[in-house]
Amino acid sequence: MVWIYGGSLAFGTASLSLYDGTSFAKNQNVVVVTLNYRTNVFGFPGSPDLPLTGSNLGYLDQELALRWVRNNVAKFGGDPEQVTIMGQSAGSKSVAAAILRYSAANAPFRAAVLLSGAEESTSPVPSFASFDGFSTAVNCTQTPGPARLACLKNVPASVIRSFTNGPSSGAFGPIVDNVTRFSDPIQRLRDGLTANVPFIMGNMQDDGTLFAFGLTDLPAFLETNFGSSITVNQVRPLYPGLNDSAIISEIEKDFLFLCPAQLWTSAAVSAGIKDIYRYTYGAVFADLQLFPGAGAWHSSEIQEIFGTFNSTTATPAEATLSHTMQTLIANFIKNPAAPPAPNWPRYVPGRKAKTLAKLAYEGNVALGDVVQVTESDEVDGPCQLWDTILDVRE
Repeated sequence: MVWIYGGSLAFGTASLSLYDGTSFAKNQNVVVVTLNYRTNVFGFPGSPDLPLTGSNLGYLDQELALRWVRNNVAKFGGDPEQVTIMGQSAGSKSVAAAILRYSAANAPFRAAVLLSGAEESTSPVPSFASFDGFSTAVNCTQTPGPARLACLKNVPASVIRSFTNGPSSGAFGPIVDNVTRFSDPIQRLRDGLTANVPFIMGNMQDDGTLFAFGLTDLPAFLETNFGSSITVNQVRPLYPGLNDSAIISEIEKDFLFLCPAQLWTSAAVSAGIKDIYRYTYGAVFADLQLFPGAGAWHSSEIQEIFGTFNSTTATPAEATLSHTMQTLIANFIKNPAAPPAPNWPRYVPGRKAKTLAKLAYEGNVALGDVVQVTESDEVDGPCQLWDTILDVRE
């Protein structure tokens, strides 16, 4: 299993104790590989000073690491023909990017696990605004090109770090190069132009709470994120009985995580990929609550999967769930053609099929009962609105 960490493609490192693979490897007899990749302006500069195909450097780092694993993992007891890539948040988006850039014939992995993240439609026209702002901030004011790039290469790393950690830093992310990032990834899936591999994909029940913390002004939130294209009158009926703060949290979850998972899994099934498993994760433990009402918040499943939870504060149920999550993921890694857990059916989109797995809801933490199936339409209703933005076909 090759792990790709998250962090908005702006920060992160494989050396976090949260990602220690010892427990997973020992309990499941799986070789665990963690890799590093460049982030922020170093990994995804979006620079007019660089070739278009030399901009998504973080993805190229990941690609090089996957090739290294394929060439060398046998020396560590692994099997290069049985590699599964797994990531969370931006790491999950990175896994999605890998699925998109490889074909059925050349993927250096045979399965994938995507935890809260996917690639959605984006403009094919790159924006260089963040890089230009960065260049000006560090006093490299030449016209974009070799002279400015030479200037930037002489800026001390400490100055760059201070800028990217400061309040005026722009958002650096992948741009469309039609090699590592595509403007219409979901249609690319539908057309069968991707790695034809089984995958598990889903989201947290409360993926939005972390991002919506402290936000209460729904009209301002919509204006900031969607301009005039989405109105309060469109949104409030989708989330009946919730106050504006809760609606913002639900929008963050749906737009960023749940609806992309719905689009991806549906597209993969339509393309004929057989072994697709979709989930929503609902475990809530008192010792994991970052703030009141955090719930099953974004990334709170990681320590259960890696077994790096706090054993001094965890309940027996949390310890049991950790072993369960490790087991079902290891089951998939070892045989992606079989269900990861009992009663977890392959995903079938639509109203009639009960194939969406609710994982660890209502205190169900053992392998035999961790899966409760439901109709995807029961949770996907708001996606009718958000898909109009997420699934734009060029």
